[in-house]
Amino acid sequence: MNNNQFRVSHYAAAFSLVELMIVIVIIGILSSIAIPKYQEHVRTAHRAEAQSALLQMAATLEKYRAGHSNYNMPIGSGDDAWFPNQAPLESPTKFYTLSLTIDTTNNDAYSISATPIASTAMNNDYTYALDQTGLRKRTQNGVIENTW
Repeated sequence: MNNNQFRVSHYAAAFSLVELMIVIVIIGILSSIAIPKYQEHVRTAHRAEAQSALLQMAATLEKYRAGHSNYNMPIGSGDDAWFPNQAPLESPTKFYTLSLTIDTTNNDAYSISATPIASTAMNNDYTYALDQTGLRKRTQNGVIENTW
């Protein structure tokens, strides 16, 4: 085997700079499409977790009302709390602050809400609310919609 044959076969197995640049451009294009889609999917999952927490809180309130004819249940605090103060419930990383307001005049109405935590990925997202009638609202930048 002479020296020229060795060089040809050696270079034939390598990639050229142009080929590598084409691959990098393709990866860049694919990631510019995939990453925002993935981030929106994650945000949608966090929204669903917050909505689920609101529905669980509403179910607990309705269960209490069935036995006591009002919503004035002892909320408790710390480990004795009936309601969590942040969502998602099952994750150590929280994205929403949960709040409960009970109408104190007759104790026959409530409103629960999930507000996005500013320092998280859900910053500037919707605030979700649910009341004793089952009315669902979401608010963003002052615009209120009667839906989730």
